[in-house]
Amino acid sequence: MNSSNKIFNNLWGVNDFKLRLKKIFLTMGRDAFLVILFVLLIEVIFTEFLFYRYVLSVEIQESSSNSFIGFREKEYQYILQEWKNREGALNNDIFDNMSNPFQP
Repeated sequence: MNSSNKIFNNLWGVNDFKLRLKKIFLTMGRDAFLVILFVLLIEVIFTEFLFYRYVLSVEIQESSSNSFIGFREKEYQYILQEWKNREGALNNDIFDNMSNPFQP
């Protein structure tokens, strides 16, 4: 069982990977300040990329498009009238079917 495990580890290079990973972590531990600075630099670059992509580029696109979307007054008035009709029907139905709990 033990020899097959060694063969498997050597076959896939697991031991080499473990040694490389150990060396990387030891180096990072020795130069922790430089690692923190490097991670901070990567974070700032990534944040600037996201800011440019989702804020600045959108503002540039909005300012460059001068197309006007027309407002359809007829449809707006129709929708307002529908809302008023529905609200009136809803209010009438609710108050007609309710009994006053303060009246004997």
